[in-house]
Amino acid sequence: MKKSGLNLQGKWTYYNAKNCPLPPDAFVYQLSVSKTGELWTDAFINWADEMGGGLSRTVGFLNFRQNQWRFYPADGAGFPEMNVTQLGSDEQGNVWLEYWPSALPTKRATMARFDGTSLDVFPQGTKGLPPEIMVESLASDNQGRVWAAMSMLGIHFFDGTAWHRFSDLCLLAQDWITCVAVDHENRVWLAAQQEKQTRFIYYDGRKCMPYAEVGKGARDAYVRAMLIDREGNLWVGWHYRLGVWVFHSRSGRWQKFTRRNSALPDTDIFSMVIDNQGRVWVGTEEGVTIFTGGESVSYGAVIPGEISPPVRFRDVEDPMTGEGRSKYVSVGKFIGADNHGRVWSTSSFGVSLYTE
Repeated sequence: MKKSGLNLQGKWTYYNAKNCPLPPDAFVYQLSVSKTGELWTDAFINWADEMGGGLSRTVGFLNFRQNQWRFYPADGAGFPEMNVTQLGSDEQGNVWLEYWPSALPTKRATMARFDGTSLDVFPQGTKGLPPEIMVESLASDNQGRVWAAMSMLGIHFFDGTAWHRFSDLCLLAQDWITCVAVDHENRVWLAAQQEKQTRFIYYDGRKCMPYAEVGKGARDAYVRAMLIDREGNLWVGWHYRLGVWVFHSRSGRWQKFTRRNSALPDTDIFSMVIDNQGRVWVGTEEGVTIFTGGESVSYGAVIPGEISPPVRFRDVEDPMTGEGRSKYVSVGKFIGADNHGRVWSTSSFGVSLYTE
């Protein structure tokens, strides 16, 4: 896939404390977007402890629903002082979290569901959860189930009442489930990793089917993101410098994208989504890369309200605040897309929205 000299023709809108209810000095680390267009993000602040060290804590959640912004303070919603480690959403409009309470002696990972009004908490060891949890990835299907990849603890799902461990002959005891995704046919995809290999499996509602495998395992890199494109090809985003790999369903072969043969600015992948035009968006710490029609283009920072040229993050003056003379803001890392053609990205002290 060759790099592209073409620009995206849409524009970016930047939201921070000046034009949405995000608290001043709050960062957005993660976001999740439902297909119906609802956005949830976390909001955290940095602060110094008594020893002068730097710490961070989650102070609330930003929500965009039916063209209206709302902010829910963590303490007002009933959450303890905490750090959110995983964030996802379902098609019913709920945000799902794995978080760790900050205060001792209650440092136990907890799952929670919040709809803007009611908070449901699922501490580890309750409601079907294992005694200890470590969530690597979250996804939801159109039957209302929420799936959680829990590494060495396997894959669990919530059926509306309780959590259950999913088991199948395709899954082995030594598998680490490091990523879960749901495709447009409502199939649930799993990355099952062992030390020296990774298998990709899908569940169609009746049984699991093996799809592809590679000779890279958990000792090499974790699978952090997955999706299935319109042609049925499997896209895999790797943590730790392996970039993006695509398994082509027709040829049965893998194609690998790095900085050498694509516009990727970084090969440590955080997120991947597909928009309503079939373009694949990849989020890295250095920006977003769009793959389409045999080409790719990358944006590390954008100018809100304008058709932005492709610019590297490191080449822009003060992209973390959006207040430098260049007026650029950073984009990338965590991204989400809905069925209305909107793509959201974590950004400089806020979020950015791409529309055409």
